[in-house]
Formats: sequence, structure tokens, C-alpha cells
Amino acid sequence: MRSRRALRVLLRLFVVAALGACSAQGAVEQEDRPLPPRRAPPLTDSGLGVARPETPPEVRAPPAPGGAVQALLGSAAGVPITMDELVLAWHEVSSREVWLVVEKLVATRFAFAEAGRLGFELDPAIVDAAVAQRRAELEAEAEKEQGSPSLEEYLARHFNMGSAVYFERMRSAALRQAVAERAIRAWTLENPTREVRIVTIEREEEMRAVEAAARSGEDFAELARKHSSDETAQQGGLVPYVVRQELSPLARLAFDTPVGEIGGPLWVGGHGFLVRVEEERNASSGEGAALREEVEASLFEHPVSDAEFIHWKIQMEKSYPIDLEPLKRLLGATEAGS
Repeated sequence: MRSRRALRVLLRLFVVAALGACSAQGAVEQEDRPLPPRRAPPLTDSGLGVARPETPPEVRAPPAPGGAVQALLGSAAGVPITMDELVLAWHEVSSREVWLVVEKLVATRFAFAEAGRLGFELDPAIVDAAVAQRRAELEAEAEKEQGSPSLEEYLARHFNMGSAVYFERMRSAALRQAVAERAIRAWTLENPTREVRIVTIEREEEMRAVEAAARSGEDFAELARKHSSDETAQQGGLVPYVVRQELSPLARLAFDTPVGEIGGPLWVGGHGFLVRVEEERNASSGEGAALREEVEASLFEHPVSDAEFIHWKIQMEKSYPIDLEPLKRLLGATEAGS
């Protein structure tokens, strides 16, 4: 089994620094951070997926600090349950999870802002295809379950939702995913990039042997498949797009190594990396429809990777304002832990 810990180290090399304006708690374990939106689970546009139940007319939310009325979710024993209580209770159970969802919402705002800047219009057929695929997957899962429940029964049993509500939310998630993919890839193409193959190895003795084999002319992709300890091994170590990032040792190595040559080994955090640079690409000069066509063609060939998403998000945090102070005040977040 490939080492997910090695993959996290690889991603950290691309990131290097903390994620800045958003929660540092959301930056710890990369395998738990919100993935590129193409992998996002269905959420409502509110991002919390919490429905507002009917409440007795006599029940009112208690006043929030400053006199504001809190959002009311319901009541128990005649006592209101508010949105602030929900968030605080959720934070007590899993503080990191709260910040991961917040980061997902922040990334979604970035994606739509970038789509607006670029003038991108999404083909509805892309969203339709994603929803149809998800429906087919759920129907196949329902057929395998004991008693072969209908899709409606399956969704009620596993998601506590009717099919109309579920697929409405699924469509919203698919829309966000598709927009984010295109915003991320457009930003990537607007920058000089390199396509590289990487071998990740933990033991120095094995690294010496693999490096000798690579430099003697053995196929680098095959060496990655046999020896690399992260998930890129399945694609022969291929990382399609690396954007120049001076704070990242691995990105620096990728841009300092001539095309067709092998760089490294680079040792960071107990993991060694060999890099072979496959291709160098200039920043795209396309705009409008030309850039959209280029984005669609590149996404068809290479989906957005985790590292590409992280690079994009770091840049977006520098480009757009973020204000999470109300949430930080509610959660009692500190500078070090927020």
C-alpha cells in the first residue's frame, strides 16, 4: 500500500508555508484538508447543510452579544437551539473539521470571483453529466444492498434525504466543483509551469540505488511505479503542472533542473525526492474563449491535482480579502490556533 504520509509530505513541499489568512488548523494534515472541489461532497449553498425545522411560534432565539438575534434551528423542552450553539458544539467535537469546511467555503468564493474575472461561462451539460454519473453510482450501490431498495429508499436510509433534495444539492455541488476546476486550471495556465515526474523514497540505501538506475538511463516512470511511496506512483510519478514557487524546495528543484534532466535527491522530513523534468511551458497568452478552450482541453487530459489546488489557494489568499473575525470571535480562536 502506498504511503499516504509520504503524499502529505509531498504536498507540504509544494505548500511549505502555512496557509495564511485561513485557519492554521485547516492546514495541518493535508489528507484531511478540503480536496479540490471536484471531490467535494454534496453540501447546500450555505455550506453547512443544516435545514431549518419548524419551531413553535412562542419559541424565540435568545439575544446574541450586541443585541443581534441568532439564527434559530429549533427547540427542545421549550428551549431554543441556535446556529451559534450548533457551531460551538461542532467546534468542541472537531475543531479542525469546522475550519476545513470554512476553508471549503472560502475556496468556493475565490473560484466564483476568478470565474467572474475571466468571464467564464459554464456549459450546463458539464453539471448534468456529473449529476447523472452520481445518480448511476447510487443506483448501483442500492442494487448491491440487501433487499435492493429503491433509490428513494436508499437515500432516505443513508442520507436522511429525499431524492429531490439530495440531487438539488448534488447539482449545486457539481456546479461549484466545475467552476473551481476551471478557475484553478486557468490560473495555472496563466503562469509558467513544468511537467515533472517524481520518485519519493524514505530509505537512503534504496534512494542511492534508484538514483543510479535513473541516471544510467532506466525508464524514470517505471522506477516511480516500482519504488515511489506516494500516490503519484500510479501515474509513473507524473505531476502535470508545477507552478514556480520560491518558498517550495520541490518547486525550486523542478525549475532549477533542465528539461530532460534528473534533479535531486532532495531530502525533507525523512523523505527523499528525485525529479525528472519532462516539459516546460510558457504562460498562456490566451484570453476569453481561447483561454476557456485551453482550460477545457487541459482538464480533459489532466484533472486538477491536490498540489495544484493548494498552490492556487495560497495565491488567492494574497489576491482577495478574507474576513473571518466574527467566526473567530464566536469560537474564541487565537492567532496561533485560528
